[in-house]
This record gives sequence, structure tokens and C-alpha cells, in this order.
Amino acid sequence: MAPNSSRGDQNIIHTVSAGETLSAILEAYGIKHLYGRGGAVTRVAEKNWRAITSADAIRPGQKISIEKFLREVASDEPLDRVSSLQLRDISVETQPISKFQDGAGSNLQNESKSTDSSSQRNRESAPLFNPFSTVNVIVGSSYSAFEGLQFSNGTRAKLLSALAPSISLKWKQNWTETVFTNVSFDLRSVTLQPEKARLAINGGRVNESSFRGEVGKSLTKNFGLSFEAGIQNAIFYRGSSSGGLELFQTPIFVLRPSSKLTFIRLDPFDVHVIGALSYFGSSTYDNSPIRSGLGFDGAIGLQQTFKNSAFGCDFKYSNKQQSTEFLELTQKEVGLLCGLSWRL
Repeated sequence: MAPNSSRGDQNIIHTVSAGETLSAILEAYGIKHLYGRGGAVTRVAEKNWRAITSADAIRPGQKISIEKFLREVASDEPLDRVSSLQLRDISVETQPISKFQDGAGSNLQNESKSTDSSSQRNRESAPLFNPFSTVNVIVGSSYSAFEGLQFSNGTRAKLLSALAPSISLKWKQNWTETVFTNVSFDLRSVTLQPEKARLAINGGRVNESSFRGEVGKSLTKNFGLSFEAGIQNAIFYRGSSSGGLELFQTPIFVLRPSSKLTFIRLDPFDVHVIGALSYFGSSTYDNSPIRSGLGFDGAIGLQQTFKNSAFGCDFKYSNKQQSTEFLELTQKEVGLLCGLSWRL
């Protein structure tokens, strides 16, 4: 707050001291840079036309209304012309008013501090956005169909189907209004139903897990991008030159860039779509090579937001393709995921 200021019922009132200029006063309040070069000086002069006949003609003892100008900048200026820094300056100046007034609302003098020290205090004030965390618990179920292409004879056939209930735990950190990170752990219990009598399925049930990290940025209010990397304990089938098949699991490195578009907003609901590509790294199992593969997935979902929590459901589809030494494996999956998140 600049020196020689008080608050009335509606405005911050600055009392002009000897030697002050309107430009220096606005710099002390952190708003000189608004509206371009000289624009803030002109605007304040216009708002206080009864006291200021010219931007260069102010006198000691004059009272200038400041807060009204700040509120109008916050509400009327188009967002594409007011940067986040400018909005932060506005917030800083309108919050700590009570520190500079007594119970009767009289002026408090602080002549020992200069305009420069006041500006430094403004720059050190807390920003408008405070980072926060959310915890997400997501449960769901999916159905998968696995198809295999035998390199030895060129035949393609459905190998098995799988039903997989799942649970995911996710920690999300919002660093700014637009940048976030995620750390998540997923666990699925996969029940397998073979289509081929010669397919060994290890008792018909396996667990599939993954650990992932993600960083993302909202480019607009309704559109954002993210990049995810992690390790997935994936299910594979090793073919042989004789045509036999064997199920196995091995860790696979996964990269997944994605985008999210919210196309309907009806507070507190929103409807969104998600699209992503995936890269699956190469590996080996029992001296058998697993080649790198590609995949894609998409989802459409509905979310309801509460004060400190949110609930939503996504319907998803994915397609993954990766090869072993004798077999090209394609996995097609549909599923429903529902989750609840809490802000900490």
C-alpha cells in the first residue's frame, strides 16, 4: 500500500504529499504499467476529474480515489490485455487494506517509508494462486479381446477374452492455474477366457499393474495437453514355430502424450473428450524379443464438481499392437471408469 492512504466506504483514498507525481503514486500502488505507457495515469486522472484537472497538476493535500480504479480494471479489462502479473498486482493491492486503517477508518501516516520501498513490498506479496493437491480414487471394469497373427503361417485368430476390474490411486499437484503433475498407481485383476485349446493361461487369472508419472498444461479454459511416462507389467503371448502359445508378463516402458477437450460446461457439470497415442518399449522374456509397439485410446466423460471434491465417469476405448518373435498381438479394450477426487 502506498503511503498517505486510507479507506472510505467504497475507495482507497490517497492523500497527495509534497513532491509526489501521479505517475509515482500509481507506481507505488503497482498499477502504473496497466493500459500501456501512460494509460493508467490518464485513466486515474479521468476518474478523479473533480480533483485533477491535468495529470501533471496535483497539489499536496489533494485526495485521489484509487480502489475504484483497481476494481474496474479487474472486472472490465479484457483478459487478453491484462496479464497474470497485472491481476496479481490488483489482488495484492485490494487485500491488505485493514493493515493500514484504525477502527474509525482514519488516515494512517507512514512517512518513514519511500515510494520505492512500497513497490518492493508489493512485489514480495503473495501471488493470487496458491498451489494445492488432490487425491483421486478411480475404480472401473473393462473387457478386452486379444487377437494374434502367427508369423509362421500368416493366420489371424482371436486368442482369448478378458474381464478386468481395476483400481487406481492418483496424486495430483496443481502448481499454477495451468500447470499440474500426476503420480498414479494402477492395479487390475484380469480373468482370462481362452479361445484356443492350446493356449496356456496360468490358471485363468493374472494381476496387471502400472506406475506412471504425468505433467500437463491447460492451454485454454477448455483445452489442455499432457505427457505421461511409466512402467506397465503387461500381458503377452509367446508364439512358437509349432504354433503353440504361452501367456507371460513382463515390464514395459510406456510413453503417452494426450489431449483433453471440454466441449460442454453447465456449472457444476462438464462433458469432455480425451485422445491419446501410446508408445510401448521393447523388452525380452526368456531370451525371446518383444518389439516396440504403438497404440491409441480415447474416452468421453462427465464430471460434477463440488466445493472441495469432484466425481466423474469416463467411457473408454483403446487399441494396442505389439509383437513377439513369432506372434503379432492386438488388444482391443472397452471399459468404464468412475472416480472421486478430494482437494487437500
